[in-house]
Amino acid sequence: KEKRADILFQLKKDKKISFRSFLSKSHNKPEIIVTFLAILEMIKQQEISVQQDENFADFIIMGVE
Repeated sequence: KEKRADILFQLKKDKKISFRSFLSKSHNKPEIIVTFLAILEMIKQQEISVQQDENFADFIIMGVE
């Protein structure tokens, strides 16, 4: 729940965020995993959308309106 709130707060400020830049704020592997799982859950719940321009490229997280 905390990570979901962090993601939504950041999206309200910036509208779009890079996955890598968001992970750079994580301090350890468990936190990175929790962040990734929160993003997956938010995609499933249609709270956010994700766009990736090419394979293995960074993806952009955007809020759903």
